[in-house]
Amino acid sequence: MNRPRFDTYSKVILTIIAACLVGLCVDRFTARADAQTAQPKVARYNIVEAKAFLLIDGEGKDRGGMWINPEGGTDLRLLHQQNGKGQISLAVKKNGFVALVLGEDSKRPRASLGIAENGAVRLDLFSDKKQVRAGLWLTPETNDPNLVFLDDKEQVRAHLKLDKDGGPRLTLGDGKHDRAVLGVTNLEVTKTGATQQTAPSSLVLFDKEGKVIWQAPPG
Repeated sequence: MNRPRFDTYSKVILTIIAACLVGLCVDRFTARADAQTAQPKVARYNIVEAKAFLLIDGEGKDRGGMWINPEGGTDLRLLHQQNGKGQISLAVKKNGFVALVLGEDSKRPRASLGIAENGAVRLDLFSDKKQVRAGLWLTPETNDPNLVFLDDKEQVRAHLKLDKDGGPRLTLGDGKHDRAVLGVTNLEVTKTGATQQTAPSSLVLFDKEGKVIWQAPPG
């Protein structure tokens, strides 16, 4: 006779428990949403200020870095220390000179590309004894292109150039004087002392003192 009443009480109690669980879940969800909303926004870009950055490998060896040099410029260097060879360095000097150097190590550069303060652009190639053996550059202001080859004493032996008017010239020398010029060059006329400019198709030969010994076509 009491069973129906018990069933009614059970349904009421289960309904109350279910309502409490739903309310608890809603409160937790609302609290989590409020917490996320209250968190400050993180800046997308951060600024790091330092005078130097150093790269150290797992063995504690120097592998590169970036720093402000004593002259007030900026240096960037990357090293390969496992075999003791391989270095890339980029320097921006205080006077505006910029140089990129590739080398076997810090004391043996093999190639450099630079822009001087006066605007001259230059590419140099070095021997394993740090001697400049070839160079390519643009002269400042006129931007004349030059290509030179040097001996082991860093004396120019071959020089290919275009002047400001586009005149081509190939000069071969012995390290002290020009010995042959193919193309446009300026020669002094012995009889009058005037300056004569040769044609791009001309060839002039000089002795060891720098005097003309043969010219074609004849001057």
